[in-house]
Amino acid sequence: MSAISRILLFSTILLLTCLLLLSLGCKKQEKAASEQEGKEEPIDEPQVTVRKYFNALEEKNYYDALNCYNSTSKIQLSTPESKENFYDFANKVKLVEYTVLDQKIEGDRARVVISGVMYMVDGSENPTENEVYNLVVEGGVWKIDLTAPTAEEEELLNIQ
Repeated sequence: MSAISRILLFSTILLLTCLLLLSLGCKKQEKAASEQEGKEEPIDEPQVTVRKYFNALEEKNYYDALNCYNSTSKIQLSTPESKENFYDFANKVKLVEYTVLDQKIEGDRARVVISGVMYMVDGSENPTENEVYNLVVEGGVWKIDLTAPTAEEEELLNIQ
């Protein structure tokens, strides 16, 4: 084997080795990035999801309103009776004015407490005081969780 052939062979082996190491490094970074994806912090605060929910109700945008719920709550709302109750309620809401009284975030769970008034299509008003919305992070977004225990239920669980 001539000297030029050996240099070409050595160069080729060196180039392939570098490419292999580079490829392995990229795969490690991709794996680390995909592991971090499930742990990313939500972009908005929980109260933003509550506002989006009320805006969707006011605009009769049921798709967006339902997308404010987490997947477990959507399953709970998928029964015929639950769907009927949701749409019946959503069709009656005209305007929601409220104030956030409290927002507590603990990891991937949050609680938003509001007080305000729901103005209904028929002209009636439904005042709300200390209404609690429980939220969880799902896919990097805060979602309303209908299955979370209420403050009263949590208090009972802590007493026992």
